[in-house]
Amino acid sequence: MPGADPGTTDTVQCWDRERGCAVAELIPHESLLRWLYGSVSGRLAAELFCSRHLFSCLATRWSHGSGSRRRIESFIRQYDVPMADYEPVTYGSFNDFFVRRFRHDTRTFCESPQRLPAWAEGACLGWDRVMGTETFPVKGEHLSGAALLGSDEKAAAFTGGPLLIIRLRPQDYHRFHFAEGGSIVDHYRVPGRLHSVNLLSLRHRSDVLVSNERQVTIQQTARFGRLAYVEIGAMLVGRIVQQGIEDVTRGSEKGYFEYGGSTVALLGEPGAWTPDDDLLTRTADNMETLVRLGTPIAAAAGERPDANMDRRQSIQRQFGATAERYRTSSYHSSAPDLTALCVAAQLQGSEHVLDLGTGTGNTAAAMARGAAHVVGIDLTPAMLEQARGLARDQGIDNVTFEEGDAQALPYEDDSFDLVTCRVCAHHFADPGAAVREAVRVLRPGGMVLWVDSVAPEDPAQDTFLNCIELLRDASHVRDYRVSQWLEMFVAAGLTATVEGAWPTDLPFDDWTQRMQTPEPEQVVLRRLFDGATAQIRDAFRVRTSPYAFDIPITLLRAS
Repeated sequence: MPGADPGTTDTVQCWDRERGCAVAELIPHESLLRWLYGSVSGRLAAELFCSRHLFSCLATRWSHGSGSRRRIESFIRQYDVPMADYEPVTYGSFNDFFVRRFRHDTRTFCESPQRLPAWAEGACLGWDRVMGTETFPVKGEHLSGAALLGSDEKAAAFTGGPLLIIRLRPQDYHRFHFAEGGSIVDHYRVPGRLHSVNLLSLRHRSDVLVSNERQVTIQQTARFGRLAYVEIGAMLVGRIVQQGIEDVTRGSEKGYFEYGGSTVALLGEPGAWTPDDDLLTRTADNMETLVRLGTPIAAAAGERPDANMDRRQSIQRQFGATAERYRTSSYHSSAPDLTALCVAAQLQGSEHVLDLGTGTGNTAAAMARGAAHVVGIDLTPAMLEQARGLARDQGIDNVTFEEGDAQALPYEDDSFDLVTCRVCAHHFADPGAAVREAVRVLRPGGMVLWVDSVAPEDPAQDTFLNCIELLRDASHVRDYRVSQWLEMFVAAGLTATVEGAWPTDLPFDDWTQRMQTPEPEQVVLRRLFDGATAQIRDAFRVRTSPYAFDIPITLLRAS
C-alpha cells in the first residue's frame, strides 16, 4: 500500500514522476486523523459528527474569514508550496489561497490528440481494467464503477474500462479541468458523508471514495469515447464548485474544491484508452505517482507505441494455447447460429467471401461449401494452423487462411461479395474500425453477416455479462448491445437488421476450460453466479448445481 502498513506510523510516500524518486508526504492534523480513524472512540466521533456536513461547514466559516489569512504564510513554509507557479495576487482568506490559480505559463496541456492529459494535479493511481474485482491498494477495498458513479445503469458502459484516480494533497492545486473536448451527456450529484480522503483515513476506512459525497459528469469525446469525471468531497471541503460544463475544450477549467483536500476520478469505456505503463506499474506496487496538470498520463486505443503489439500478443497468447479446443468445440462447429448464417448467406457458388476472426476455420469451411472462394483472416498463427488442418480433413480446397487484423484489413476496396464475422468481435479493441473495414472491402450490393455474443439493453445485465466474460478471458474487450452494433453499421454507411437470436447454453467447466481460466478467477466467477440477483438469474438462466448459464447470441445482416 502507499507508504506503510495500516498498523504502522511510517511516513507516507509517493513517487515523483518528474524527479524520478520517492518523496515523503506531510500529513496535516496527523494526530487527529490517527485518533479519528485508528481508535474506537475516534471512529465513533467521525461517524456521528466529523463526517457530517455541519462539521465541514464550521471549517468553511473559518477558511472564508479574513482572520484565516494568518495561516497562509506558515502553510506555504510547512508544505514548501512553489508560489512562483501561481498568480501573484493578494488573498483575502485562506480559502482564496486554497483555490489559487496557476500562472498561465506554468502549466500547459499536452497537444497530442492521441494522448490523454492529467485533468488535475496530485497523487495518481491507475488501472487499465476495472471490473469490480480489483482492490484499492489501501485496505483491500474492491473498486467498482457502479459504486463510484452511484448507479449500475450509469456504470454499465464503463465496466471493464480504465480508471484513473488523482488525490489532491493539501499543498496541491485544487482546481480540476476537462481532459478532452466533447459534449456533456449528463451531470448529477451522489449524496454522501464527508470523511477524510487522506491515506491515514483510507487505510482504516477504504470505502471513503464510494461513500463520500460525489459529483459526476459524463462526457462524450471523439477520440477517447465516453468519459466519466467524478469529484469526491471530503472532510472540511466547503463546496465542490462546478463552473465550466459548457463550450468544453481540452484543458478548460471544470471547477474547484473549496478548503479541504479531496480526490478526482476518471473512468473510460473498455478498450478506449490505457493509462501509461509507469502509472500501472506503480499502482500494482501499491504506490501513488505525482502527476502535473496537463502532462500526458494515458493513450488512446492503438496509439501507445506498444498498444497494438500488446493487444495482438494478448490474443495470440490466449488463443494460441487453446486453439485445438476451439477446433473441436461443438458450439463453434455446429451451433444454430452457424446454420442460420449459412442460410442467410444465400450463396450461389460465384461469391468471394471474407471471414473475419476466422479462428479455427469452422465458419470459413461452412461458407466454402457454397462459395467460389473464401479467405479466413485471424491474428493467431496457431488458430490458423488448426483451420488449415480442418480444411484438409474435410477436403476443402477453395479456402485460404491468412494472418491479419480485422481492424486494418490488407485488402483493396470492393474485394468481396460477402463478409462474415462470427463470435469474435467482442475481442476487437475498436469494433467500429472493424465494421468500417468490412464495409470498405465489400463490393457494391454485397452483404455483411455479423454474429456475436451481445449484452442485453438492461445496464445491470450488461454489467454482469461483461464482468464474467472479462474474468474468464483476459483478451475479452466487450459484448456490445444490439443497439450499439446497429449504430456502428449506420455510421459505416449500411443498414443492419437482426436476422436471429439464440440463448446458447454454456456449462461452466467447458466454458472456463476452453480458455484455461485460472482457478482464482474461477472462484470469483462462482461467487458472482452464487450472488446473482433474481433478474440476472432469469436473464441468463444462471445455474449453480452444476454451474452454467445462457449467453445471448445474435445474427445481424447489413447491406
